[in-house]
Amino acid sequence: MTCIVGLVEDGTIYMASDSEASDEASSSLIATPKVAINGDYIIGASESIRALNILHHTALPPVPSPSNLSSFMSISFVQAIADTMDNMPGTANGDKMDEGTEIIVGTLGRIFIISFDYSVYENMYPYAAVGSGTVPALASLFTTDDTDLSPKNRLTKAVKAASEFAAGVRGPVQHFKLEMGV
Repeated sequence: MTCIVGLVEDGTIYMASDSEASDEASSSLIATPKVAINGDYIIGASESIRALNILHHTALPPVPSPSNLSSFMSISFVQAIADTMDNMPGTANGDKMDEGTEIIVGTLGRIFIISFDYSVYENMYPYAAVGSGTVPALASLFTTDDTDLSPKNRLTKAVKAASEFAAGVRGPVQHFKLEMGV
Protein backbone atom coordinates (compact mmCIF):
# COMPACT_ATOMS: atom_id res chain seq x y z
CA MET A 1 0.00 0.00 0.00
CA THR A 2 1.43 3.31 -1.03
CA CYS A 3 0.89 6.70 -2.53
CA ILE A 4 3.47 8.10 -4.92
CA VAL A 5 2.54 11.20 -6.89
CA GLY A 6 4.37 12.96 -9.69
CA LEU A 7 3.90 16.37 -11.24
CA VAL A 8 5.60 18.14 -14.15
CA GLU A 9 5.97 21.90 -14.13
CA ASP A 10 8.18 23.82 -16.56
CA GLY A 11 10.02 20.62 -17.52
CA THR A 12 10.94 19.76 -13.92
CA ILE A 13 9.54 16.54 -12.49
CA TYR A 14 8.49 16.58 -8.84
CA MET A 15 7.50 13.48 -6.89
CA ALA A 16 6.34 12.81 -3.37
CA SER A 17 5.48 9.68 -1.44
CA ASP A 18 4.17 8.50 1.86
CA SER A 19 6.38 6.51 4.26
CA GLU A 20 4.26 3.49 5.21
CA ALA A 21 4.91 -0.16 4.41
CA SER A 22 1.99 -2.44 5.18
CA ASP A 23 0.33 -5.75 4.50
CA GLU A 24 -2.86 -7.39 5.71
CA ALA A 25 -1.51 -7.83 9.24
CA SER A 26 0.92 -5.03 10.00
CA SER A 27 2.10 -1.54 9.22
CA SER A 28 5.31 0.35 9.82
CA LEU A 29 7.01 3.57 8.79
CA ILE A 30 10.08 2.99 6.64
CA ALA A 31 13.18 5.12 6.19
CA THR A 32 13.80 3.60 2.73
CA PRO A 33 12.51 6.16 0.22
CA LYS A 34 9.85 5.00 -2.23
CA VAL A 35 11.25 7.36 -4.87
CA ALA A 36 14.83 7.86 -6.03
CA ILE A 37 16.83 9.69 -8.65
CA ASN A 38 18.60 7.07 -10.78
CA GLY A 39 20.63 8.67 -13.57
CA ASP A 40 18.28 10.68 -15.79
CA TYR A 41 15.19 9.13 -14.17
CA ILE A 42 13.09 9.81 -11.12
CA ILE A 43 11.49 6.51 -10.24
CA GLY A 44 9.29 4.94 -7.59
CA ALA A 45 7.32 1.75 -7.08
CA SER A 46 4.29 0.66 -5.09
CA GLU A 47 3.45 -2.71 -3.53
CA SER A 48 6.98 -4.19 -3.56
CA ILE A 49 9.94 -3.09 -1.46
CA ARG A 50 12.10 -5.48 -3.50
CA ALA A 51 11.14 -3.68 -6.72
CA LEU A 52 12.07 -0.40 -5.00
CA ASN A 53 15.49 -1.80 -4.03
CA ILE A 54 16.18 -2.97 -7.57
CA LEU A 55 14.92 0.12 -9.39
CA HIS A 56 16.74 2.54 -7.12
CA HIS A 57 20.13 0.89 -7.52
CA THR A 58 20.29 -0.83 -10.90
CA ALA A 59 21.76 0.74 -14.02
CA LEU A 60 18.96 2.00 -16.24
CA PRO A 61 19.31 2.49 -20.01
CA PRO A 62 20.31 5.93 -21.34
CA VAL A 63 17.42 8.25 -22.15
CA PRO A 64 16.77 8.60 -25.91
CA SER A 65 15.75 11.74 -27.75
CA PRO A 66 12.36 13.16 -26.71
CA SER A 67 10.77 12.18 -30.04
CA ASN A 68 11.38 8.47 -29.37
CA LEU A 69 10.52 8.49 -25.67
CA SER A 70 7.11 6.72 -25.77
CA SER A 71 8.32 3.78 -27.85
CA PHE A 72 11.56 3.60 -25.82
CA MET A 73 9.63 3.39 -22.53
CA SER A 74 7.25 0.74 -23.94
CA ILE A 75 9.96 -1.49 -25.40
CA SER A 76 13.57 -0.88 -24.31
CA PHE A 77 12.95 0.47 -20.81
CA VAL A 78 10.52 -2.27 -19.76
CA GLN A 79 12.81 -4.91 -21.30
CA ALA A 80 15.68 -3.60 -19.17
CA ILE A 81 13.49 -3.80 -16.06
CA ALA A 82 12.27 -7.32 -16.94
CA ASP A 83 15.84 -8.50 -17.56
CA THR A 84 16.95 -7.04 -14.24
CA MET A 85 14.04 -8.62 -12.34
CA ASP A 86 14.83 -11.98 -13.96
CA ASN A 87 18.42 -11.86 -12.71
CA MET A 88 17.81 -10.67 -9.15
CA PRO A 89 17.26 -12.85 -6.09
CA GLY A 90 14.07 -12.21 -4.20
CA THR A 91 11.87 -11.64 -7.23
CA ALA A 92 9.30 -14.38 -6.90
CA ASN A 93 7.94 -14.37 -10.44
CA GLY A 94 11.10 -14.53 -12.52
CA ASP A 95 10.95 -11.64 -14.97
CA LYS A 96 7.53 -10.51 -13.76
CA MET A 97 6.84 -8.02 -11.03
CA ASP A 98 4.55 -8.95 -8.17
CA GLU A 99 0.92 -8.50 -9.12
CA GLY A 100 -0.24 -5.04 -8.13
CA THR A 101 3.21 -3.46 -8.41
CA GLU A 102 3.18 -0.17 -10.26
CA ILE A 103 6.19 1.88 -11.26
CA ILE A 104 6.06 5.64 -11.74
CA VAL A 105 8.97 6.99 -13.74
CA GLY A 106 9.78 10.45 -14.99
CA THR A 107 12.33 11.69 -17.47
CA LEU A 108 12.60 14.50 -20.02
CA GLY A 109 9.68 16.35 -18.43
CA ARG A 110 7.24 13.43 -18.77
CA ILE A 111 5.80 10.85 -16.38
CA PHE A 112 4.99 7.23 -17.25
CA ILE A 113 3.20 4.50 -15.32
CA ILE A 114 4.35 0.89 -15.74
CA SER A 115 2.02 -1.84 -14.46
CA PHE A 116 3.08 -5.23 -13.09
CA ASP A 117 2.46 -6.76 -16.54
CA TYR A 118 4.82 -4.16 -18.08
CA SER A 119 2.09 -2.20 -19.82
CA VAL A 120 3.11 1.47 -20.10
CA TYR A 121 0.99 4.58 -20.27
CA GLU A 122 1.27 8.32 -19.92
CA ASN A 123 -1.49 10.34 -18.29
CA MET A 124 -2.97 13.18 -20.36
CA TYR A 125 -2.59 15.50 -17.34
CA PRO A 126 0.82 16.75 -16.19
CA TYR A 127 0.56 14.56 -13.09
CA ALA A 128 0.14 10.91 -12.14
CA ALA A 129 -0.08 8.66 -9.09
CA VAL A 130 0.39 5.01 -8.14
CA GLY A 131 -0.58 2.89 -5.17
CA SER A 132 -3.65 2.53 -3.01
CA GLY A 133 -3.86 6.33 -2.65
CA THR A 134 -4.13 7.01 -6.39
CA VAL A 135 -7.76 8.18 -6.51
CA PRO A 136 -7.71 10.75 -3.69
CA ALA A 137 -4.24 11.94 -4.76
CA LEU A 138 -5.32 12.54 -8.36
CA ALA A 139 -8.49 14.27 -7.18
CA SER A 140 -6.39 16.58 -5.02
CA LEU A 141 -4.01 17.37 -7.88
CA PHE A 142 -6.96 18.08 -10.17
CA THR A 143 -8.52 20.52 -7.71
CA THR A 144 -5.23 22.39 -7.22
CA ASP A 145 -4.47 22.58 -10.96
CA ASP A 146 -5.34 26.26 -11.41
CA THR A 147 -3.94 27.54 -8.14
CA ASP A 148 -0.77 29.38 -7.19
CA LEU A 149 0.41 26.53 -4.96
CA SER A 150 3.98 25.36 -5.49
CA PRO A 151 4.52 21.83 -6.85
CA LYS A 152 5.78 20.75 -3.42
CA ASN A 153 2.61 22.04 -1.71
CA ARG A 154 0.34 20.41 -4.31
CA LEU A 155 2.08 17.07 -3.89
CA THR A 156 1.98 17.33 -0.09
CA LYS A 157 -1.77 17.96 -0.23
CA ALA A 158 -2.22 15.02 -2.60
CA VAL A 159 -0.37 12.56 -0.34
CA LYS A 160 -2.19 13.91 2.73
CA ALA A 161 -5.54 13.42 0.95
CA ALA A 162 -4.51 9.85 0.18
CA SER A 163 -3.53 9.25 3.81
CA GLU A 164 -6.95 10.47 4.88
CA PHE A 165 -9.02 8.46 2.38
CA ALA A 166 -6.98 5.36 1.41
CA ALA A 167 -5.73 2.39 3.41
CA GLY A 168 -2.01 1.89 3.81
CA VAL A 169 -0.90 5.50 3.28
CA ARG A 170 0.75 7.48 6.07
CA GLY A 171 3.19 10.35 6.44
CA PRO A 172 5.66 11.77 6.73
CA VAL A 173 5.64 12.93 3.12
CA GLN A 174 8.97 12.63 1.29
CA HIS A 175 9.79 14.96 -1.65
CA PHE A 176 12.02 14.51 -4.70
CA LYS A 177 12.85 16.61 -7.79
CA LEU A 178 14.49 15.91 -11.16
CA GLU A 179 15.59 18.85 -13.27
CA MET A 180 16.71 18.16 -16.83
CA GLY A 181 17.20 20.27 -19.90
CA VAL A 182 14.26 19.29 -22.11
